[in-house]
Order: sequence, then structure tokens, then C-alpha cells
Amino acid sequence: MHWGLSRLYGEIPAQRALAEAHRSLVSAILRTPLRHLREDVDESCGPKNLTQAEFLEQLKNHEIQSLPADPSAGSRRHLSSVLRALSALAKTPR
Repeated sequence: MHWGLSRLYGEIPAQRALAEAHRSLVSAILRTPLRHLREDVDESCGPKNLTQAEFLEQLKNHEIQSLPADPSAGSRRHLSSVLRALSALAKTPR
């Protein structure tokens, strides 16, 4: 929990706001075209000195933690499919 939000708005409203922001972010990611997500993977793995495959493997290992506490019915399957597709794309040359 973010201490500043809790202090300013109270713990429960802060938790609700962060949960909603998390749901909204995951929803936006799942609506993003794969080509844009692949570019994001490219940008994200560089500073970490990881290959795309290594970076995506780390994301897959933390897939459950990436979802909000109460995800929609298809969010987990959708995220899993997106990560598998990105992993397959990472193995092919551009």
C-alpha cells in the first residue's frame, strides 16, 4: 500500500483506487496490439541486460502476480496467451 495515499485518503479508499488502477492498466495492456507490446518488450529488456526470451520468461514466472486481485474471467487466460505469443515472436527474426 502506498503510505501517502493511505494517509491522505484513508486505507480502504487508497486500496480501492490502487486496485482500480491495476485493473485498468492490465486491461489496457491486453487491448494493446502485439506489435506494440513487442516493441515494449524490446525497450524493457535492454536496460536489464536480458534477451527478449529471458525477459518474457520472467514475466511468465510472475504472471499471477501481474493480475489484479480479482481479475475478470478471461484476463488470466488472455494474459497467458499474450505472453505465449510474444515469446513465440521473440524467437523469430524481425
